[in-house]
Amino acid sequence: MPENTNIIFFDEYKKLDKLCSEMYGKNSGGVTCYLNDMMAVPVMQRNRIPEWNQTYDRLRELRHIRNQMAHGEGSFEDYPCSEEDVLWLFEFRSKIMHISDPLAVYRRQTEESMHATRAKEDSPRAVDQWQTEESMHATRAKEDFLRAVDQSQTEENIADHQRMKMDNVEVIDQEENDSFEKEHSMLKEIAVFGLIVLLIVAAVLLFGKVYVEYFLLS
Repeated sequence: MPENTNIIFFDEYKKLDKLCSEMYGKNSGGVTCYLNDMMAVPVMQRNRIPEWNQTYDRLRELRHIRNQMAHGEGSFEDYPCSEEDVLWLFEFRSKIMHISDPLAVYRRQTEESMHATRAKEDSPRAVDQWQTEESMHATRAKEDFLRAVDQSQTEENIADHQRMKMDNVEVIDQEENDSFEKEHSMLKEIAVFGLIVLLIVAAVLLFGKVYVEYFLLS
């Protein structure tokens, strides 16, 4: 009978409103809060969710029927509703409980979009950090290489200096040896010359003595 359907409808709407009120922390008016939240969503994002407009229009229509039943001058029979309306309210309440209603889908999509945006923002930051670390490693490696080259060149310069020092010592020793040999050769030559002079003098003296004894004394 229509009266029984209206009673079931009224009771089913009451359950839905109680569930929505608990969601919003209110004692009543949960369905109105739900409709207001749906209206607050931008149109572009509403269109991305299947059956958004149909759900809004149907829920608003059924709320109007319930308000007429509760506050109208007539009885329940004056505001007939169908079993299909009762079934829709039951299924919609089930969707809310299973977090598959339009607002739940919208919130889930928004969170996923925020996560994707955050990940996209974090990715260049991670790349920049990696490039900075790579640049730091490259700079450090370059500094280490230059330091090693400078150290190697310093060691080579020290070795070259030591070799040059040794070469100079050897040259000085060689020059001293050559000078000594020259002086020794000159002394030998002077000694030989002196000896020759002595021999000549001795010969002259001997000749003179012989001459005197032989020619003058005879």
